[in-house]
Amino acid sequence: MKISIDDFGSGYLSFGYLQKYPINILKINRAFITGISSKKDCAALVKCILTLAQHLQSDVAAEGVETKSDLY
Repeated sequence: MKISIDDFGSGYLSFGYLQKYPINILKINRAFITGISSKKDCAALVKCILTLAQHLQSDVAAEGVETKSDLY
């Protein structure tokens, strides 16, 4: 069984779950992805989430990737 956190980064509970459960997938909240190419703060947060996932050996899914520019 795999466990994922939906809308990761949108609240305190996301980080609490990381301590409590073996999370396999972090799903990045759409708010961080929308317009990522023009918002430096969103890009920085997504990079942090990706680094965190790498250290936790978790996969990542991003909600709201609809254009090539959303891939950054």
